[in-house]
Amino acid sequence: MNKGLDEVELDFGLESVCSCSMADFLYKLFFQVFPLRALTVCTYILQVVTMGEDFIGMEPSFPLTHLTLKTAMHDYEQVGIRYFLNSCPHLETLEIQLGPGRIFHDDYEAPYNPLDPHELWIRHPVVFSCVTQTLREVEIKGFKGTPNEIYVLNYLVTNGRVMKKLTVITSREMSNRGNPTVYRNIAKEALMIKSARKICS
Repeated sequence: MNKGLDEVELDFGLESVCSCSMADFLYKLFFQVFPLRALTVCTYILQVVTMGEDFIGMEPSFPLTHLTLKTAMHDYEQVGIRYFLNSCPHLETLEIQLGPGRIFHDDYEAPYNPLDPHELWIRHPVVFSCVTQTLREVEIKGFKGTPNEIYVLNYLVTNGRVMKKLTVITSREMSNRGNPTVYRNIAKEALMIKSARKICS
């Protein structure tokens, strides 16, 4: 019997099928590899994992303390991010790596209708136990100040009661949202929500 692996990285970046059956496959895969300390997941998993039947209340409970999310922070990934926060009650370190990823506009089926990230993170958020009780360090890389990035950052800053270190590394790329200076200003404004150890670079 597989007792689990110390560190697991799941990257389905080349996968072209987004379906409920893939969600069920991923759920079974989680229990086969069962990460014990660290888990890294990609944008594909964040979109697909919540498409399974009756996924709510069926989240696995991992003993891991380090979670890395590779995400485009698209609307379709938001419920998946919440899924993993709920699945990691002992989480101590959260790393969010922001970057491009394939978004399944035609195949994705949202578990909620309508899917509103502001509603999920700001207006009526579910505050998971790891965020208030164990999460001590958060690092966000590639921050550009998109609405969803700001929502998640505000959620973590507002509810991270035991957080000791929050690092926001802004993107060096130009975009329709501005430039690195603009990104840094947005990050600094968001970080003023709560006094914590903050580093913007």
